[in-house]
Amino acid sequence: IKECDWSSDVCSSDLGLRPELLELELTETTVMEYVEQCLPRLHRLRDLGISLSIDDFGTGYSSLSYLAKLPVGSVKIDQSFVREISDDSKSTIPMIRAIVELAHGMGLSVVAEGVETERQLRALRSLGCDTLQGYLLHRPALPVQIEPLLRRNADSLIRLDRNIREAGSVVTSAFQVPQDR
Repeated sequence: IKECDWSSDVCSSDLGLRPELLELELTETTVMEYVEQCLPRLHRLRDLGISLSIDDFGTGYSSLSYLAKLPVGSVKIDQSFVREISDDSKSTIPMIRAIVELAHGMGLSVVAEGVETERQLRALRSLGCDTLQGYLLHRPALPVQIEPLLRRNADSLIRLDRNIREAGSVVTSAFQVPQDR
């Protein structure tokens, strides 16, 4: 992203890609290191309808003033924070809470990466994370596996969509995770 402006290529009609269906994840370190070069390109991508997200949030050296200028819609909390959720004094829960509050205060949604245990799921839900990703919800799948997976879980997706619209669910994935977890 620092070397050329490829935003028009991403949305070219040759690819047949609708920009509103695309989300680009940019690592915090890369964006912050090249913020002045990236800003015009990121605004162009957003103006084309592409969603932007800061990946690995909390592991780099974000400047809060620059974060406010970036045309992103979400931040993704790095899995290293999720991995260290515990009851002891070295827990990352206070840092995750601060990231969630900062992001929500800026109108950004929050994704937590690397959710692998029920304990992490419960903690991240209680902290207000908007979306959770990780092996607990589903392992990565090949493109040929996605369609049958979605077809088998169509009812769950419809219920999940309804829940999100009605109550603002904190978990989104191809599968609805029961609320009693």
